[in-house]
Amino acid sequence: AELGVLVCFGGLGLDAVSAILPEIPGVTWIFAPPMPRLPRKDCLFVEDVAFPSLLAGAECVLTKPGYGSFAEIMMAGSRAVWLPRVPFPEAPLLEADVTEPSRIRAKSATAGDVSSAISAVLSRPRPRARVQDDRERIADLVVELGNLRP
Repeated sequence: AELGVLVCFGGLGLDAVSAILPEIPGVTWIFAPPMPRLPRKDCLFVEDVAFPSLLAGAECVLTKPGYGSFAEIMMAGSRAVWLPRVPFPEAPLLEADVTEPSRIRAKSATAGDVSSAISAVLSRPRPRARVQDDRERIADLVVELGNLRP
């Protein structure tokens, strides 16, 4: 069975992304705008699919440490590998909150390190989604406020 790994670097993109993507048997690299199309047999370019749907369908995400990327990954319960990102001072703080056995940082932006990290993450269970549904909490607050009235 083919495993889809979503490549997501947002508006910043990634120069020479093809050079860091290893050929891993059974893995298809999934790209969507604004990422470039890569003319490789192991790459798939998807248009007109909402990002949350791409996340839900991917086995893993290859990304950068960014607020939006990490928030979406955590909410979806996605496995993730990210590349080192400098000079962004917020990166270590973001990484500390997301790091767990199925979400790790690649040692470097090389095909070998990306391959090792992807293989490690794919061998681990998918994390729990962090979907925030506050309806019950809000209902409890309304009841509690109603009980405070004389």
